Amino acid sequence: MKHKILNIILAAAAAVIATAACTKEQQEDPNILSIAIQPDSLVVKAVGGVATFTFNAPDYWFVSSPVDWLTFEPESGKPGEVTLVVKAEEYHVVKERSAVITVNAKGRKGQCKIIQEAGEELPPPPDYSGTWSVAGTMEGSDWAKDYEMTDKGDLVWEGKIPYTEGDEFRFRMNGSWDMNMGLDQELTEGEGDYICSLKQDGPAIKLSKEGYWILNINLNTFKMVASFDSEFAQPEPKPLPDNWEPVWVNDGSVGEAAWDGKFRYGLEGNDGNNECVATFPQDVWDRLKSETFYVYLEGANPQIRVTTGWWTVNLTEADIQPGNELLADNEAGTWILTINLSEATELLKLLDEQHLLFTGGGFSVKGIYFEKKAEPKPLPAGWEPFWVNDGSVGEASWDGKFRYGLEGHDGNNECVATFPQDVWDRLKSETFYAYLEGANPQIRVTSGWWTVNLTEADIQPGSELLTDNDGGTWILTLNLSEATSLLDLLDEQHFLLTGSGFSVKGLYFDTGAAPVGNEIWDTETAFDSWSATIVIPAEKFADAKAGDIIRVYTSGKTGDYNPIFKHVETWGDWDELQGAKVEADDYFEAAIPAEALAELKEKGLRFQGVGFTLVKVVLIPVPVMLWDTETAFDSWSATIVIPAEKFADAKAGDIIRVYTSGKTGDYNPIFKHVETWGDWDELQGAKVEADDYFEAAIPAEALAELKEKGLRFQGVGFTLVKVVLM
Repeated sequence: MKHKILNIILAAAAAVIATAACTKEQQEDPNILSIAIQPDSLVVKAVGGVATFTFNAPDYWFVSSPVDWLTFEPESGKPGEVTLVVKAEEYHVVKERSAVITVNAKGRKGQCKIIQEAGEELPPPPDYSGTWSVAGTMEGSDWAKDYEMTDKGDLVWEGKIPYTEGDEFRFRMNGSWDMNMGLDQELTEGEGDYICSLKQDGPAIKLSKEGYWILNINLNTFKMVASFDSEFAQPEPKPLPDNWEPVWVNDGSVGEAAWDGKFRYGLEGNDGNNECVATFPQDVWDRLKSETFYVYLEGANPQIRVTTGWWTVNLTEADIQPGNELLADNEAGTWILTINLSEATELLKLLDEQHLLFTGGGFSVKGIYFEKKAEPKPLPAGWEPFWVNDGSVGEASWDGKFRYGLEGHDGNNECVATFPQDVWDRLKSETFYAYLEGANPQIRVTSGWWTVNLTEADIQPGSELLTDNDGGTWILTLNLSEATSLLDLLDEQHFLLTGSGFSVKGLYFDTGAAPVGNEIWDTETAFDSWSATIVIPAEKFADAKAGDIIRVYTSGKTGDYNPIFKHVETWGDWDELQGAKVEADDYFEAAIPAEALAELKEKGLRFQGVGFTLVKVVLIPVPVMLWDTETAFDSWSATIVIPAEKFADAKAGDIIRVYTSGKTGDYNPIFKHVETWGDWDELQGAKVEADDYFEAAIPAEALAELKEKGLRFQGVGFTLVKVVLM
C-alpha cells in the first residue's frame, strides 16, 4: 500500500515538473512542437533547390503545406526516425518568400519554416502575334519564298505547301528569320498525319511523301500537325487582274532572255529603236516613264536587269531576283515585276535617246501592262443640273473662263452662263456641286474680278471640299452661305471658278430624290417621223414581273404626238401594252400584263411613234399596297389615314399613287397631314393627275413625317379605289 501511494505522489510531481517546463504556446495547445524537427528553419535557392530535415515520428505521420511551390519526399510514413526532403520550384521574383510546413502524427505536430531566396525576373515571353508563313526549299525557291498561312485564331495558323522529296522548311513570323520555328524532336506518325514539337531556331523539317500538305501549327503548345492533302496537280499561274490592259504582248516569237538584250522597247521614230522588239507612240511612252506598269514574266528563277538601251544606267543597284520586293511570285513559274521609273532621274534622261531594256537570264517577258483607268463614278441620284458644259468651254488656265452671274446684271457680260433670281439665290444659300474633269486640279473659288476668295489656299486634291470621282473627274462641294465678304460682291460682280488642270462639266443641286425604277434605256431619241424606232433588248427585262410598270419619259410633244408599244420582230402594235397605257404630262407608261411577260424576256420591246422625244425608259417594280379598301369621297367629311408603318421602307423619290373612279365635277383630292388635317403642301405641289389616278413623288422633306405619322387623304368628287407605293 505504501508503494502504491508513493508511485501516485511521484507521478503527480512529474506532471507538475512537465507543466512548469512547457512554453506559453504549449500550455495553450499541448500538440504544438511536441515533435522536434531539426532544423526548424531551412533556406533553399531561387533557382529551385533541395533541403532536408529530420524528426522522430511517434506514430504514423503526414506533412502538410499551405503553398503549392513546395513538394516533399516522402509525404507520409511510419513511426520512427524520418529524413524529409523538401523541393522548391524555380522562383523569379526579386523578393524572398516563405512558408511554414507542419508534420502531423495522431494529434501531435511539429513545424519548420522554409525560406526561398529572391530570384531574378524572367524576361517577357516571346511575342508570337505576328503573321506566320512557311518558307523552305519548295519549288526551288531556296528559302526565298513565303507560303501564306491563315490565322485560325488563338495563335493557331494553317497553310498549304507543295512538297517534293528532299524539300525542307521552317515556319517564320512576318517574313523574318528573327522569329522562326523548326523541329524540336523527330516526327512521329499519326493516323495519316505527322506530328512534331517546335522550337525557336530548330532544324528544318522534312516530310516523307511528295504532294500537297496542310500544315497546322499551335504556338501555345508548340506543336505541328502535317496532313497529306493530295497528289501534285499541274499548277496554273494566277490570272492577271481584270483591270489590266496590255501595252505589248509576246506572241511567242521572242524567247528566253540570255543577257542578249532581246527585250528592248523604245519611242516611235527614235534612231535608237532599230533593235527594239516594240516601239510605242508618245502618249504610251510618257505613261511608261511616269506611271506604274507591270511586266509579266515566265521562268524558273529569273535574274533581271532593268536598264537603258546600252546598259548605261540601271534601275536598281543589284539585279532583281526572287525575294526582291519588286518581283512577286505569280505561281507556276510566272512572276509580276512592278516598275515605276518616275523617280529614276538618271535613267529617264537617257530613255528617249536610247530605249528601255529588260535583260538577264532565266526568264522571258510575256507582256507589259498598265492598270486600266477607272471610269468616272455616276453622279448621285437626285442631282439636277442648273448649268451643263456642252463642250464649248475648255480647260481652265487662270483665264477666268468659268464665270457665272445673275441675269440682267452689267457685270455678267463675261459669263458663260447667267441664272434667274431664284437659281442665283439658291446658289448663294444652299450647298451645290461642281462636277470637274482634269488630272490634277488647282481651283480658286472667287468673285468676278478675283476680289475675294472662298478659301485662303487654292483647292487641290486632298482638300475636304474636293472628292476624287475616279476616271479623272472630281466633285467640288460648295456652300457660300457663310462667305459674307464674297456674297457682298457676288450680285455686282459674278461667281468665278478659275485655276488650272480642270474643266467644269456641270453645276448641280441635290434634290434629295431617289430615281424612280431601274433605267433600261438612257439614249435621248427624237421621234420626229414614223421611221424613228428603238428596241430595248430582252436582257433588260430579265428580272421583270407581271405588274411591273414600263415608264417612258418624253419631252417636246407636238400636235401629232402618238407613241406606240410594238412587238420587236413583227413591228405590230402590242395590244396588251397599248391597252394598259396611261398618259401623264412628261411620260406615258403601262403595267406589264402577265400574257406579255414571256415575250418581253425573250424578244424585248420596240417603240415607234411620232411627235415627241423619248428621254429615257425605266422599269418600276410592282407597287407596294398601302390601302386596298374602296372608299367614296362624296363629301368633305370623308377621309382615310394610311398608318406610318406602311411607309417604313419608303425613300425620297418613291411615288404615292392613288387610283380613283367615279370622278364628278367637284373632283378635288388633297394630301393632308394626319394630326393637323392641314394641306400637305410639299405633296400637293408634286401632285400629277392622270385619267384614273393621281400621284406624287415623296419629297425628301416629307419623308420623316410619313414614317412617323403616316398620311391622311381628304377631298370630294371621287371614289378612292386603292393606294400604292412605287
